[in-house]
Amino acid sequence: GLLVSSDGGENWEDKFPNLEYGTIGFDPSNSDIFYVGNQSGFGGSQPEMIFKTTDGGETFVESEFTWTDVTFNSILGIYVNPNDSNNIVALEDNEIVISKDGGATWTNHAYEVFDLDNTYHYGTHFSFNPFNTDEVIITSDFRAFKSTDGGETLGTKVLAPFYTAHVAGSFYGEEEHVYYTVQSGIGHKNLTTETENIYNVQPVDAVTVNEAAVFIDKNHEGQIFSVVSGFLGSSF
Repeated sequence: GLLVSSDGGENWEDKFPNLEYGTIGFDPSNSDIFYVGNQSGFGGSQPEMIFKTTDGGETFVESEFTWTDVTFNSILGIYVNPNDSNNIVALEDNEIVISKDGGATWTNHAYEVFDLDNTYHYGTHFSFNPFNTDEVIITSDFRAFKSTDGGETLGTKVLAPFYTAHVAGSFYGEEEHVYYTVQSGIGHKNLTTETENIYNVQPVDAVTVNEAAVFIDKNHEGQIFSVVSGFLGSSF
């Protein structure tokens, strides 16, 4: 369902039950207008759709068009152009769909799913250049691209690592340590001895949009806790 609160989170109402939703995108110029995309999942347990509301979630209209059938068949992200609310982009497993009329019609751009090094696969983020909205960055599971036509074509590959990573934290005791997550695994570098180790890092062609969660014990040098989530559950 889709839970909506109108009192800062004190109370919630399920405005759109019986479907599983994966993403939501708000019109930055009008909070009553937003788009939700659902998750189809393995075996097509529910249809793949994008819905639009103009009254804060009281009513929804389905955007109808034909998707290509791949693995997950889920809407992964919906992004509204901050300078043009009629321009919406939705990312899917192997497709980028674009609307220029506020979601009334959509253009579908589908890509081959097995040419990971040269094409779009499993989108993770989409960013508009606020000074030139034809210039966008499309981030996918394996590659990032810089497009100069609003995402209608991929443009040029961004020379970036194949994985998502961030610094999880540090410890300063008798020795100095830094911990980071990379490709669903954990990296550790001892800044004092200049040694480095990695644990449970997945191959670069694996779908790993969820990073490992790392918690550092600030009272005990070398002790960390990690939670890794996946389709079949989580491990600690």
